[in-house]
Amino acid sequence: MAAAAGDVDRLSDLPDNILHHILSFLDTLSIVETSVLARRWRSLWKDVPVLNIWRKYRNSSTFSFKEHISKLLSLRSHHVAVAEVNFDYCRWGATLSEKFEMFDSVMKNAASQSQGNGGGSHLHRLSIVSPSTIDFTDMAASIVANHHHDSLKTLKLMRMNLVSAPTSGFKSLTALELFDCCLGPNTFANFPGLRYLKLQGCISRNLKVSGLELVHLEIREAHGSSIRSMEVSAPKLRSFFFRGTDPRRKWSPVLNLPALDHANVHVLWFNSTNGFGYTKEEADRACLKLLSGLHNAESLILCFDNYNYKEDTDKNSPLTELNSSLTEHEVSPFTRLKTLRVRYRKGSPTQTIPYRVIRYFMDGSPNSVDKSFGIEKIEEKM
Repeated sequence: MAAAAGDVDRLSDLPDNILHHILSFLDTLSIVETSVLARRWRSLWKDVPVLNIWRKYRNSSTFSFKEHISKLLSLRSHHVAVAEVNFDYCRWGATLSEKFEMFDSVMKNAASQSQGNGGGSHLHRLSIVSPSTIDFTDMAASIVANHHHDSLKTLKLMRMNLVSAPTSGFKSLTALELFDCCLGPNTFANFPGLRYLKLQGCISRNLKVSGLELVHLEIREAHGSSIRSMEVSAPKLRSFFFRGTDPRRKWSPVLNLPALDHANVHVLWFNSTNGFGYTKEEADRACLKLLSGLHNAESLILCFDNYNYKEDTDKNSPLTELNSSLTEHEVSPFTRLKTLRVRYRKGSPTQTIPYRVIRYFMDGSPNSVDKSFGIEKIEEKM
């Protein structure tokens, strides 16, 4: 805001790039409104390289909102390329076709501003949020048609249908975050350069992740989400995080992670498989299949959270369940493991790590000097 009489307007004294960064956290219409604060701010908004397209004026009509956005896009400086677009379908009311028309207009505007900056797209980060699951195909086509897929590094999608893979490869993309999306077996076929992949609350009958450059993979299941089978093959993957609702389900995860350094598995553990269509023995072996797929890890964190933890006793604790599923002569597949940590949510009963479990994880590595294991309690919600 403008300085009062006798005060020093230190905010306005900041360099343009700092002020542009501050403004980039506001929605685009609010950024324009800062032009009335002082003479210094009159044209600052025109050079902000970030477009946050969501509806601030909830009482204004859809037509009015579209007119405002169209006008400000035309008034933006053509000397500064758009580097980031955050497009939220949830924040303003309109038909799906109207929303896509707006999205396509924003993509074209970002492309046209790139023409005055040496040509080629300068869009590095794109986020699209939808109120309900919609098909990503048309949006992918718009991104490709405006050549943004050549520069795009980070893509974040919420509630999108990606069962059909994008029509063209996003070869420059290095980070992909998907929330509550529907995935198909070939969803990731056209993202060959991914280094970071996060999946949260996604649904897939047959999840296949194969990335030659993938370094970090994070899979977080939510209540009601489901990944029925999982195949991951990533020769350079160093870090793997999995949070699931009882991976003892009857499935057969296949993990090929030769360069794995650190793995974190967080399990919401049910004490019974009644009604799930499979036996406890089948479920326990499936859990061991998941864990054995992490055998190249040097550091492993296991976090168990019982579904009915307040009524748990040591008799039916997850570690006791895991211990009972191991045979007396079970061979440890963990040939590089140095550190094992087992965590529980605060409030759950105190547990010890059964000897057979320790042996399964720690006896496979020839280097016994630096090994360590422990048990911790953490404050964390599933």
